Amino acid sequence: MFGLYENFDIYMISLMAITFFSVFVPARIFSGATEKFKPDVVEDKPKTGILDNILLIIMGFSGCITINLIVAIISSFFPAIGGGNADISERADTYAVIFMIVSAAVFPAVCEELGFRKFVMGSLKDFGEGFAVFFSALIFGMMHGQLSSILFAFLSGLLFALIYKKTGNIIYTMIVHFMNNAFAECSIALSRNIPDEIYAELFLEFAFLMVLTFIISVIIVKKKMPDFFICSNNSILTGADKWKITLTRPLFWVFIIFVIAVSIVFE
Repeated sequence: MFGLYENFDIYMISLMAITFFSVFVPARIFSGATEKFKPDVVEDKPKTGILDNILLIIMGFSGCITINLIVAIISSFFPAIGGGNADISERADTYAVIFMIVSAAVFPAVCEELGFRKFVMGSLKDFGEGFAVFFSALIFGMMHGQLSSILFAFLSGLLFALIYKKTGNIIYTMIVHFMNNAFAECSIALSRNIPDEIYAELFLEFAFLMVLTFIISVIIVKKKMPDFFICSNNSILTGADKWKITLTRPLFWVFIIFVIAVSIVFE
């Protein structure tokens, strides 16, 4: 778009700039405006140990792969919703892969997690955990162009939000987000350097392992952390009040329009 594809370095740098100004900045502004309304609630501080956090990272990454497979299967039956991500570059050399990982994995993981989980979800926590989790995932999904990407981002956003709710530490969702994006970029590079049949076999084996890992990790998490999938309604507001307060804020619509417009233009 706008000739950026013609220069790999410029496109990568512009991708980071777009992520920063279309996600981080408006999310921070939205957060500041929303936090002006502060109902009195009792907030429990999350407590998780190192082993619990490692378990959640494993569940988060394997969950992203599983969700991606589900969305891919749905897309195969309904081609109209789209599927897969456009290749940023035909290059697969070491420099290109490293640059792509930094611009498409590290930078988005930091900006998007700070934007959607730390700022948006954090500013809505007093509206109730369920509302904050759902709303932040919904906005996260809406910024991803085609329908298949929106569905994947929404479902993975729910998973990221639940991890953040439980740990109270944005670092862990950043790690999971980075692992997912880095895996996608490395997969593209790998597919260009090995025969298609070998790549397909490796991918299927890895996918099966990830689905199995996700199922097992969910079972363990439910046993060790029974409140992980439960969102308390720690708010004095009714459901209608929550939506009214949020949707009637001009900054909310500015945020939505800006994020969607940028994602469509640069999709």
